[in-house]
Amino acid sequence: MQPDMQSESSPRLRLIAGEPQPNAEPMPLHDEVRATRRSVARLLRALHASGHPFTRWPVELVSRLAHADAVTARYLAEPDRIEHTVAADGVAALRAVTRAMVAGLVGHERARLRAFELAIRIDDRELTAPLVQPDRAPEESTPASSDDALRSRSLRAGLEQAGDMALTVIARRLGLSRRMAATGIGVTTMRGAIELEVEQVLRDDHLLGILVATLSSDALVLLAALVRDRLDARGIEAVLQQERVAMAVGDATPAPTPCAELESCGLAFRGGPHGRALWVPVELCHRLDGVLRAMGS
Repeated sequence: MQPDMQSESSPRLRLIAGEPQPNAEPMPLHDEVRATRRSVARLLRALHASGHPFTRWPVELVSRLAHADAVTARYLAEPDRIEHTVAADGVAALRAVTRAMVAGLVGHERARLRAFELAIRIDDRELTAPLVQPDRAPEESTPASSDDALRSRSLRAGLEQAGDMALTVIARRLGLSRRMAATGIGVTTMRGAIELEVEQVLRDDHLLGILVATLSSDALVLLAALVRDRLDARGIEAVLQQERVAMAVGDATPAPTPCAELESCGLAFRGGPHGRALWVPVELCHRLDGVLRAMGS
């Protein structure tokens, strides 16, 4: 476009170029993933800053977002381990979910959201980190008492309340026992370091997916019910009272119950100040739901 200067008092614009050429080369997938994740990261932070945090979204949308987030982040970190078609589907899912959420806002809300987006900058190092982190994005309108309740259901709170033997079992199940044996230091002495390593493993979306894939079908059913809050107090009590059953006649080591199976890898904990008899760490719920849906559970 350029101004038509035939009339100095009322300049006009005249079209001198049309649409971009359709034969332009598409953006490489790696660059497309980076650009999409940067855009989504800015949008999620802007939504939170403008009073519309994604923690208020429907569970299905957040689960889909969390799964696409994990896939695309993994592609940037280890591109050889994620198929291009899977990464491309993740990009499409990120765009679809964010479009759906922005579409639910009215005009002035979108304008405010855009103003926040323009002020946000995303560092390159942040593109491989999880975008969906419910534990780090508390709702602004959440009362302090509710925030305390969420903290008491966090992974850190669960590990802190676990006894030394329970923490040793979790560390062994997650493959951390070799490091413990190499140091020759008891779990009580190095408890803080073990808790931190367990947290790092369970917060890694790839390792979390591998862990879930090793669970029995009964444990997967229970995990899905807990994550999606489909068990009432009576149902949880029945789960806690289940007894171990031998896999074969005369088996001296009966298989663990689904509840014990989840507890042994730090995906579920018993009790706490919030009054729940059995619970999944709040910051893992959306990610676990995405993994379970991807597995067809």
